[in-house]
Amino acid sequence: MPVYIVGAGPGNEDLYTLGSIRIIENADVIIYDHLVNPSILRFAKRDCIFVYVGKIPYKDKISQDDINKIILKYSKIYKNVVRLKGGDPFVFGRGGEEVSFLIDNNIDFFIMPGVSSSIAVPEMDYIPLTYRGVNSGFIITTGHSVENINQNFDLKRLSLVIMMGTHNLKEIINKLSSIYDKNTYISIIENGTYDFSNVYSGTLNDINFNYTGNPGIIIIGDLAKPLYKRKRSENTVILHCMDYNNVYPGMIKIRLGYPLLKGFHHSIFVGYEYVESFFRLLKENKIDIRRITNIDSDDIGRNLLIKHGIFNFSRTEKNFSELIDIKRIELNDYYIDYIKKAERIIFLDKSYIFYDEIYDIIKNKRILAAGESYAHLRNVSKELVLGDAF
Repeated sequence: MPVYIVGAGPGNEDLYTLGSIRIIENADVIIYDHLVNPSILRFAKRDCIFVYVGKIPYKDKISQDDINKIILKYSKIYKNVVRLKGGDPFVFGRGGEEVSFLIDNNIDFFIMPGVSSSIAVPEMDYIPLTYRGVNSGFIITTGHSVENINQNFDLKRLSLVIMMGTHNLKEIINKLSSIYDKNTYISIIENGTYDFSNVYSGTLNDINFNYTGNPGIIIIGDLAKPLYKRKRSENTVILHCMDYNNVYPGMIKIRLGYPLLKGFHHSIFVGYEYVESFFRLLKENKIDIRRITNIDSDDIGRNLLIKHGIFNFSRTEKNFSELIDIKRIELNDYYIDYIKKAERIIFLDKSYIFYDEIYDIIKNKRILAAGESYAHLRNVSKELVLGDAF
């Protein structure tokens, strides 16, 4: 089987491709970057191995040679290895380098393109890169070094898109100001396509921007001014410790852990937040649903049980939530980064176990909780505004 080099798009869930999801669903191993939205990992199967190889500016980075070695190692052990990248693999994603490495090592590969942030990020904030009668094309370059922009592009006819350059903005503007009119439009978009994105617009002479470490794209030229202000919804991170089938539109869903069924009891209460995982575990353990003689849930959960063909509810002795263990996944910088950017946090099931760990990050955010987490956090924290999330 080949190594799949897959583009995850610029972050917004609506920009995932059907092809990327199909490949991720069958992956045995996913080797993923920092700019990949963690919500796409929820499409992976339960036993998929996740290998994080993210690179963050001004922090220790894993080298490309080491990433290549990781790809080679897993490709010799597993059938479906996915190298998952933000945006498109062949647009400043080092996808070409990794393909060359695979060719040199006689490893089959398959490329699944992704939506490039170079186009999607400006577009989501109403900055067109081409416009009839104004310009006829655009140029994409990198801002790691000002040498990449040491040319006199005709910005009356072309839009200039600079990726990975916000950390180097001062030098870039100094270089551009020596070449172009200082009244040339410039826009900088941080965390593009997300609801927590920020747009800074002005001219080369007066742009006001401070680099904070967030990924960003710079657009320069006569079209580098938003046509319209984008409407954003409240950005939300959902914390959970279960493997849900549900997808809540417009929300980032972080995969923190999974339940493990220790044993099966004929008489069991299943809270609504656990119903889908409960039935998935029955299926994985080949437990015939007809063996369930007594089962019950809360009002919401009963509606879910009916969908699974359970119509009679009886008094129960055991609670499903007491029969599971949580396989905890470390809250590394990758997950913390998304939690920091959220305006609203929703705790589900047993995710309250992360509350103390992330308290300093979330204490000024809007907090909601449901089920078990609601019962726990209501008693733990009086100062937070809690509510039933759904």
